[in-house]
Amino acid sequence: MVKIKDDTRQVHFCALLKYGTKGDNFLLTVLVDPDKRNKCISQVIKNKIIQLCNTILQQKIINKFNKLKCFLVFGVETTDISIKEQFSICVHYIDEKNILYDDFLVFFTFKV
Repeated sequence: MVKIKDDTRQVHFCALLKYGTKGDNFLLTVLVDPDKRNKCISQVIKNKIIQLCNTILQQKIINKFNKLKCFLVFGVETTDISIKEQFSICVHYIDEKNILYDDFLVFFTFKV
């Protein structure tokens, strides 16, 4: 879990970006630039960062599952509190220590 300091005015995404700058002084200076023009990360850049993180995580998951002897992918249809229908994709698998896991992979919201 990432601890975010008392920075209630800042959205979690920007706080996580600052957390990720540990050891990267250049990126830190860009994010805390005194003239404030770089403090607000554009929506396009945020979405690109999220897509890159998604790609990295998907590759790690694929590599992990390729090493397993067996796994089960399944879907669950649910309705959230705002009455939107969603379909979640999850996976059951057993690791090398014979421990059973149930992990969430992704969900889709249906548009009616």
